[in-house]
Amino acid sequence: GNHGSIYFASPYYEVREDEGFVRIALLRSGGGVGTVSVSYHIQHLSTDDSDITPTAFFATNQTIEFGQGQIQQSFLVTVNNDRILEEEECFSVSLSVHAGPAELGNQKR
Repeated sequence: GNHGSIYFASPYYEVREDEGFVRIALLRSGGGVGTVSVSYHIQHLSTDDSDITPTAFFATNQTIEFGQGQIQQSFLVTVNNDRILEEEECFSVSLSVHAGPAELGNQKR
């Protein structure tokens, strides 16, 4: 069987700072055999550590696991509201395989 490819459900997400977080969705296609996991990494473009936190307040790491047959998963990136009127700020998220033989799809950043 095939373990599938993991990729972002959307290439672009937008959120207001006062919303508190942005939910990033991942999809698994082309197979769902076994358990696989991916790690995600934040790259600041026009943000810094005071603007976003790579995990939700209840999460302890940046690894997302897909169980046997699971084809979608999501994670939260905390958006810190500093109550200062600012220009639009951007960051990117990239994926890497953490465990298991899954592959990354074309939309991995």
